[in-house]
Amino acid sequence: MRASEFQPSKLVIFDIDDTLVYTQTKVNVIRDGQVTRELNSHEFTHYKLQDGEQFDFENFRNAHDFFHNSKPIIPMMNQLKQDIATGNKVVMVTARADFDDRELFLDTFRKYGVDMGKVHVYRAGNMTQKVQTEEKKKIIIRNLLNKGNYTKAIMYDDAEPNLQSFVELKQEYPQTKFYAWHVSLEGEASEYHRTNETLEERRKKKRKPRHAAYGPGLYGGYGYYANYANSDSSGDAGSGDGGGESIKNENFADGKNPQDKGDAKRHGINTKASVSSLRKTAKQGGRKGQLAHWMANMKSGKKK
Repeated sequence: MRASEFQPSKLVIFDIDDTLVYTQTKVNVIRDGQVTRELNSHEFTHYKLQDGEQFDFENFRNAHDFFHNSKPIIPMMNQLKQDIATGNKVVMVTARADFDDRELFLDTFRKYGVDMGKVHVYRAGNMTQKVQTEEKKKIIIRNLLNKGNYTKAIMYDDAEPNLQSFVELKQEYPQTKFYAWHVSLEGEASEYHRTNETLEERRKKKRKPRHAAYGPGLYGGYGYYANYANSDSSGDAGSGDGGGESIKNENFADGKNPQDKGDAKRHGINTKASVSSLRKTAKQGGRKGQLAHWMANMKSGKKK
């Protein structure tokens, strides 16, 4: 089969705001021509318009602001790049409309090594239907599923209504397995749904979060990063590596690894400090913040 004839079997969908990057952009709620409130991206995904209200996305079109102020969520960026490299059909589906500078918007991802020539960005904000964002995204994803013979459809999003709407599509596409991943405000991803389990069964199970700490990433800049493996898009064996920075062999105690003694000590972290004290140190970011974050989690009984 020639490369041009290759048909990917996995469709991987990424939200943008609070999934791939953190932003401070506000969406205005308009009533009678007046701004009644401002919503950040997280608030926007959960806000239900009241009678007489409409959204104003003017701030969401500012590519300069997006490029300079977005903070990458490194594990998700790595997951995105791995899915592209694997040959999966990768798309971004955002609530935003068109940006005022397309290339500058794309450069936000290019500077972290994302090949945007292989990713199409679908903008639900351009759609004219008078429905909620999750329904607009559902329409976009349905159209994508109609165009390909996908055995798996995988979605990453910070908004549960979007994930719920996505999972509902499995009734229309029984031949496709659906996997939904919820990305929290803390930069953690947990499995929201997997085909062959009802949503109620999924919610009764303890979610397995993937922890992330704020600090410098592999590709420059600052962001949330952690070991981030996702078997859903990496392969069927369940041992996929999401391409994140590994925390498997991190050294917290002096002498644990002879070749890298005293990582915590060299960064001025008191290993006997309380959890609350370590949490405060973690807010400093960088390697010191990363180690303090993980040590606090271990002391409180959580995984790194």
